[in-house]
Amino acid sequence: MIELPAIENDRSKRIEHKGQVITIKQLAEACGATPQVVRQRLFRHGWSVEDVLNNGANRTNKIDLTKEQHTNFVSANLTYGLVRERLSAGWDLDLACRLSKKFKGDADNIYYDFHKGDRKIKAPYSRMLEAQEYGVDIKTITRRLAKGYDLEDALNKPIKRKYQEPIYIERDYALESYQAYQRYMAEKSRNRKPWLKTVPQRHERTDYGDYLFEHAGTAKIKTDMYGHQQLI
Repeated sequence: MIELPAIENDRSKRIEHKGQVITIKQLAEACGATPQVVRQRLFRHGWSVEDVLNNGANRTNKIDLTKEQHTNFVSANLTYGLVRERLSAGWDLDLACRLSKKFKGDADNIYYDFHKGDRKIKAPYSRMLEAQEYGVDIKTITRRLAKGYDLEDALNKPIKRKYQEPIYIERDYALESYQAYQRYMAEKSRNRKPWLKTVPQRHERTDYGDYLFEHAGTAKIKTDMYGHQQLI
């Protein structure tokens, strides 16, 4: 059990360490750093409680990274604690700062730890590198695993489908089809409206129409010198 100073009215965040409940202010008082620094070291940089206690306010436990390594570190959303664990396992610093948190294992056996429901797959990093040579990058592999691919299908490049030439309809056949369509529509019209062809059509004025034309208040028919009727 770690001996820490007692602090009155301590409302800072509590954490459990090896069965002992300790607070941020207790750690800060013990190591000589501010509570803000202790929180940052624990929850942002991934320090252990022992690292916080062994490093005072003026010492840092960060890892010296190049600009590219720091960019990869931030992009992968890693912690310094995880990077240190990887370095302890024999990882290269560049690799430790580049791979996401799901990559685990020793330097000789790095694997991508995928688990979703009952599916648990450990994809070897060495095979992922081999797949990159065939045009399948790591993001594609992880995306395929998330979609339900098995390991072999995710690592291998899919077979391209054979290209089929488009089928063009011959001009004569198209013309024949259009003529057949016209015949079909004509037959359909005869079946739906048989009176258009069988019943004689009348194009004369009705009695009511004659009345309207003869009525002085409505219209009047005048026959000109050529015998043509005009409506006036």
